[in-house]
Amino acid sequence: MGKLIVFEGSDGSGKSTQFKLLTKRLRDEGADFHRLQFPQYLEPSSALIRMYLGGEFGESPDDVNAYAASTFYAVDRYASYVKVWREYYQNGGLVLSDRYTTSNAVHQGGKLPPEAREDFFRWLYDFEFAKMGLPKPDLVICLDMPVELAEELMRRREEQTHTMADIHERNDGYLRQCRATAAEAAAFYGWTVVPCARDGVLRSIEEIHEEIYAHVKKMHGGINMVALILGTGFEPLEAVAPCDILRRGGIEVCCASVGERLVEAGHGIRIEADCTVAELDAEKLDMIVLPGGLGGVQSILGSEETLELIRRVYDEGKFVAAICAAPSILQSSASRTGERRPAILALSRRWEAL
Repeated sequence: MGKLIVFEGSDGSGKSTQFKLLTKRLRDEGADFHRLQFPQYLEPSSALIRMYLGGEFGESPDDVNAYAASTFYAVDRYASYVKVWREYYQNGGLVLSDRYTTSNAVHQGGKLPPEAREDFFRWLYDFEFAKMGLPKPDLVICLDMPVELAEELMRRREEQTHTMADIHERNDGYLRQCRATAAEAAAFYGWTVVPCARDGVLRSIEEIHEEIYAHVKKMHGGINMVALILGTGFEPLEAVAPCDILRRGGIEVCCASVGERLVEAGHGIRIEADCTVAELDAEKLDMIVLPGGLGGVQSILGSEETLELIRRVYDEGKFVAAICAAPSILQSSASRTGERRPAILALSRRWEAL
């Protein structure tokens, strides 16, 4: 299978501008990729979307419920996938999309009360990715723009292009709700959030682009070096199996111990680590894997050095994978910093539900 990178964000966040900048830069670098933009307004598959946004089903977005409106957009994506890019993607191609299933999470999820959104988020991904068979994104770049600044940019765009905003873009309350919902969706799904403003001041287009480019390069560049963290009492199968699979795939894995190199796992099994956590070079890591096993989890939670390594790898936009009981480590790591990071929050919520 290929890779799918999606651009998301509220109206007026500059998605299209940033999407064009990224595709141009990758094209100039000679990268092979397929470019998508949703909805496909010129295609028959977008007929219901055009009727909806044109106000034929009601002047307010709330006149069409979140689940019904989501199906309009899902059908348009399905038609595109089957007719245009399925074969390319299945053959390993890189696909970049301006909007995707993620837009339903933001715009339609905002119609629902807060207590109903997580159920909608689960339904949405199951509906499009499991039931309809559409590819799930490998990376979602979510642009976060304060509503006041977004409205200024949209009004300016209308004047320059002599166009009129749709029922989403001209509804101030709806835009605010969508921004809040986008933050919830990003936390739930583990999207990568890129702020468009700092302290109320709009960031430059170039600065935002460079941050996006860095995230894309990290994801598309692949994983070459993985640290598998071993704490006393870890579940041996959850450490050995991932290590074996990754090494068979040509990825370098360093089994790092919390403390002494000779680590006793569950069931009295002893494994000698390649190095200690203190000896790891965080700059060279692309990913951290945390096996389960309650003893191993407690060992990692008792090591501030190990927790700091996990935070650092995540903050650099790299991957942190946690197995079985290990997501509780991510939850603890988030609470110690006083910050609920999106990927950590997504995993810890699933852990809390077990």
